Amino acid sequence: MIAVALDGPSGAGKSTIAQEAARQLGFLHVDTGALYRAIGLLALRKGADVTDPAQVLPLLPEAEISLRFTPEGQRILLQGEDVSEEVRAPRASMAASCWSSSGIWPGRTTSSWTAGTSAPWFCPTPPLRSS
Repeated sequence: MIAVALDGPSGAGKSTIAQEAARQLGFLHVDTGALYRAIGLLALRKGADVTDPAQVLPLLPEAEISLRFTPEGQRILLQGEDVSEEVRAPRASMAASCWSSSGIWPGRTTSSWTAGTSAPWFCPTPPLRSS
């Protein structure tokens, strides 16, 4: 497996670059931001305060998030429901931003993570990293 992580501020064009690079190289593009938004959406649906890690953390074990790759692009499923459009809504993006910046992962704070390790359950050890 080859894992490539792009890091940068919101709105910098990381997804655009990643999608095009993946297309040209024949790689699979996984939008990890959509995974964070799906968790934010789940928290909102459950009525959790997304700024409170104690309310979001217990939801993670029940989160069933899967990706489907179609010719039209990546689809995000949450608890079996296609939420691909809903995770792009401002409320899901804001919820993702709130919980992911709260240091919710036990023993870590998101501010100290490097690209490729912010989703340890997805890509625990990327083989290449530039700084």
